[in-house]
Amino acid sequence: MARMNRSKRIAIITKLIKEMIEAGCLHSEWYVQKACYFLQEAMRVPLGYEFFCHHGSPYSFELRDEITGMRADGLIRLKPNRAYTPSVCVTSNVERLHDDFTHTLKRYGEYIGFTVDVFAGRTFNEIEDISIALWAAGGEIKNNKSLRYLIKKLPYMDIGTAVNEIDRILSQCNERERQMFDVHENVDEHPFLRDVRSAHPEIALRSGAVRDALKRGVNFPDRLHDLIMAHDEMAKQISFLIKEIAENG
Repeated sequence: MARMNRSKRIAIITKLIKEMIEAGCLHSEWYVQKACYFLQEAMRVPLGYEFFCHHGSPYSFELRDEITGMRADGLIRLKPNRAYTPSVCVTSNVERLHDDFTHTLKRYGEYIGFTVDVFAGRTFNEIEDISIALWAAGGEIKNNKSLRYLIKKLPYMDIGTAVNEIDRILSQCNERERQMFDVHENVDEHPFLRDVRSAHPEIALRSGAVRDALKRGVNFPDRLHDLIMAHDEMAKQISFLIKEIAENG
């Protein structure tokens, strides 16, 4: 999965934080970590963070540093909270950032909203269970010994319930993905064509060829959806790749 540039990542994360606050399901950096993990691994949003199994559940030290950077940039702040560790809050500065990346946020808005829906109304333990089960579903937990280790680390975890829940959620994710990237009867409404038209000018030049190719039933690889949003510096190479697929697909 190609990694989008930092500015787009920050726009998505601050939008996620803002919506989680509005839904009442964000209380600390821990929730940001789990939500970003879910957004990246379940919803396949190309944030590109490396997560480790840290104290029994997924955690990214790189994301931790990114959160510190967002505080230094004046995009988020920490608010003392008696019931939890300090809460994460967004500042008014995020509005300008979100205005600069309206297309990116529109594209990933469904994924952000779905992630918030998954987290809303769930307890700390339930979110922890889902994160661990998603880690297991991703193939990182290779055997029952690893599962027993996690259960020992987190004795409250009902792994059977968590795995069933993650299966249900992943099924919903797959259905959402299918709906969002289905071929539309009106080719002008196809998400890939819309992305090409609003991408870097080098890529937008190919919109006519893409439109014709879609009408012929050509399928563009899902990876291109990520590439055209993530790598402006590779616009010429991506434009050439789109041309090749459009002409020979």
